[in-house]
Amino acid sequence: MVFMVVCLWLARSRHLSSATPAQTTAVKTQIVSNVPIRVTVTPPTPPSVPGPEPFQPPPEEIVGIGAVLSRPNVENGVVQITRVLPNSPAEAAGLFGPLNIYKVDGISLQGLSLQECVGMLRGAAGTQVQLEVGKPSENGTFEVEVTRQRVVLPNSEPRLRRIPPPAAER
Repeated sequence: MVFMVVCLWLARSRHLSSATPAQTTAVKTQIVSNVPIRVTVTPPTPPSVPGPEPFQPPPEEIVGIGAVLSRPNVENGVVQITRVLPNSPAEAAGLFGPLNIYKVDGISLQGLSLQECVGMLRGAAGTQVQLEVGKPSENGTFEVEVTRQRVVLPNSEPRLRRIPPPAAER
């Protein structure tokens, strides 16, 4: 591009207007040899090939009431619902956290491990479980019937630790 502009300028000027073809060629050669030419060659970019997607385990499904449980006080035999999962049977039954569970199907939870209590709340989809519950700050209890359903544990909640059923149920 620079070469063409310089040649056009020189052609219009007096320098090359009366010059012979040999002189014109000599001037063009001198211009070309004195003007550094920079050529930047960029290698073609290979097409981006997407790598494998990071592994995302499928959401875990369990059959139960869909409540996050804890055992704040082992001695009194109380299991506490700390949170209810969205769109779960526990939410449909009006349960909320914190709420103490004292009995499951008429059986006291005193002396049972948290794993055994969780096993009592799980069962076949569509079956019902009777809970005797109460607010931690109040003395009274009330009964609630919850129908077990499939509950999906979202992968985005790493704090939820799945408690396996007792060895007798495996």
